[in-house]
Amino acid sequence: MSGRHRRNTTPHIFGVIDAGTNSIKLTVATVSNGRVKTLHFARAGTRLGEGLAKTGRLQARAVERTADAVRRLA
Repeated sequence: MSGRHRRNTTPHIFGVIDAGTNSIKLTVATVSNGRVKTLHFARAGTRLGEGLAKTGRLQARAVERTADAVRRLA
């Protein structure tokens, strides 16, 4: 081998779910040669943090909304 690194030209597909206090985001992208190309992006409002500041706990209804959103986006 010449000491040079060969770049992988085969694209890899990744999916990322970002669960925040107010929304869920899904990004599906390819990564090839160090470049990212978004194939799909979706967002759903879930209000996961509803009531958290008051009680210090996630509320069951908010967790259910978030789980439902993840199922819809997946």
